[in-house]
Amino acid sequence: MIAALLLLHLGAALVAPSLVRRLGTGVFWGLALVPAATAVWAATQVGAPAAPSRTPSASAGSPTSAWT
Repeated sequence: MIAALLLLHLGAALVAPSLVRRLGTGVFWGLALVPAATAVWAATQVGAPAAPSRTPSASAGSPTSAWT
C-alpha cells in the first residue's frame, strides 16, 4: 500500500505543473487530496494506545511493603 501511495505522490508531482498551467491554481485543491489520502492511511495504521500496565505490588523485602 505504501508503494501505491508513493507512486500516487510521484504522479501528482509530475502532472501538477501542466495541470496548473491549463486549469489554474484551483487545481491545487485536487492535488491536495494526495497528501490527505496519505495522512488518512497513516492514521489508520497507528494502533490503539496500549493500556497502561499494572505495576506489581511491592515485594516483601522492599521498604514500601509496610505501607501496602
